[in-house]
Amino acid sequence: MATPIGGGQAGAVASPTPWSTPTPLATPNPIVTPHSYVKEHQYTDLLSNGQLALIIIAGDRRPSPPSTPTPVLQHQKGEYEGNFTYNLQVWNWDNKTNQYSQVASWPNDPGKRYVDMRYHLADLVSDGTQQIVVQARLEGVAEAIDYAVLRFQANRLTPIFQQSNLEHGQVRLIGRNIWQEQSVRQPNEDPCCPGRYKDDAFFWNGTTFAPIGEFAFPTPANFPQPTPTPLSPRATPAAGVPTPVQATPVGLQGNPSAAATPVPLPR
Repeated sequence: MATPIGGGQAGAVASPTPWSTPTPLATPNPIVTPHSYVKEHQYTDLLSNGQLALIIIAGDRRPSPPSTPTPVLQHQKGEYEGNFTYNLQVWNWDNKTNQYSQVASWPNDPGKRYVDMRYHLADLVSDGTQQIVVQARLEGVAEAIDYAVLRFQANRLTPIFQQSNLEHGQVRLIGRNIWQEQSVRQPNEDPCCPGRYKDDAFFWNGTTFAPIGEFAFPTPANFPQPTPTPLSPRATPAAGVPTPVQATPVGLQGNPSAAATPVPLPR
């Protein structure tokens, strides 16, 4: 007979292990206030070290309508994107505390009031990490943009390249090239309707983003021409497809060599 657990005494009874209440984790904190607007968000490993960061574009509600609204936004009412000014934020997740914490933001200039913002992630400097290419539109008739290439290091966002006040501007990533366009106003020319535009391109040369002298913007005229693959004179049959069995005409069952007797049709 087995001896009960609890020592060498035959009459001892094992004491049950008391139930313990695990310490509950804290409720995850909100990453924005209830009056903010999250325009974009993305989880990504910026430093390629296994630490995921949450990148968001958060909007703060504007207290009053602008005096000179951006043309594309001036007729919109209610809860639309133009009711907010935007900034880019990076939040880290702490598994121990079950909480998010904001570690970096852009811009750090309180005087900047951006009415639109977006970003792209790319390794433009070939160091194995991702940089954030953020572009932001300023309020006003000229619809100017600022943009910057931000490097995330030591929980800080450091601009390694930036351009400001590109009127009617736009910026694109083409491979590892940064292409930008902006209007050029002549004296006494209305900011709404520029008569000329110019474009520039920049590429990381190992030290800085240097201008490219002659950048050929991809167009259908200079796309690589496709190389057609010639077809063989006879198509190769597909492997594994069974060959259909030829049907035997009516009247030849049992005697394929016999000719079928035609049946006259009534007139």
